[in-house]
Amino acid sequence: MATIQYTIQPGDTLWSIAQKYHTTVQAISRYNGIVDPNEISAGQTLRIEVQNTTAPPVSRWYIVQNGDSLFQIANKFNTTVQQIVEMNHIQDPNVIYPGQVLLIG
Repeated sequence: MATIQYTIQPGDTLWSIAQKYHTTVQAISRYNGIVDPNEISAGQTLRIEVQNTTAPPVSRWYIVQNGDSLFQIANKFNTTVQQIVEMNHIQDPNVIYPGQVLLIG
């Protein structure tokens, strides 16, 4: 089982994050010591245990590595930076971090 880091984006809920990573609100809360799952804020970083990072047929998951940029990732998967930004609700395309999981379509 792998552990990823996820930075909460504006509008995120633990339920939506749990759905995105195929886990539960309870698992994320327990792993991060969250007492009230309704009390999360944008910019907060969560650790999430992921069991299966394989993607649906049309998309795939990519875990950002040291030195990666969105431009390099887009080229690797024959897509665009804009598409990655939109699919992952990235606020600043110049800021990604190792361990971040991106949906690539």
